[in-house]
Amino acid sequence: MASIIKANQLQDFGGNSIITSDGAGNVTVNAAAMKNTPAFLVRLTGNQSISNNTDTILAFNREALDTDNAYDSTNYRFVPQVQGYYKIGVRITSQGIGNGQSLNILKNGSTTVTEYQVNAAASTTNSQINEALVFMNGSSDYVDARVYQSSGSSKDYYGADYNCQFYGFRVIGI
Repeated sequence: MASIIKANQLQDFGGNSIITSDGAGNVTVNAAAMKNTPAFLVRLTGNQSISNNTDTILAFNREALDTDNAYDSTNYRFVPQVQGYYKIGVRITSQGIGNGQSLNILKNGSTTVTEYQVNAAASTTNSQINEALVFMNGSSDYVDARVYQSSGSSKDYYGADYNCQFYGFRVIGI
């Protein structure tokens, strides 16, 4: 025999609302520890030219999502303010760059968390995706996305229509 428990609110011992329901099946998670936030998604609004033999921060300047105002659009970095593990990713499309290009996610400007190295002949356009799970201690840690290219000349990284993006969110349950 099955049991049924009906409630429109779940509280902890301190009387804090953890989960609420509107009675129509719509549940709201109220406890911050149960949310995948902070979360962000930013895009390039236009092309960004990257010089030869340079390690350049990608200037993601259009916020599509920033739940906790944790994305710094001046320095193009995510500063979460909340300790935890974060799923961080970057997706770019570039102008005909092959060998000698890498797409990197860096923590605190110096520690390479993950690197995606292109080992292919150049084509008209190349798309790359790089993702990592990063532990961040909150307000003093940040991540940014960088690209290095050594094609012999400046190359463009395409914004707008190519949907280049940098994103991340806190992973709960770890």
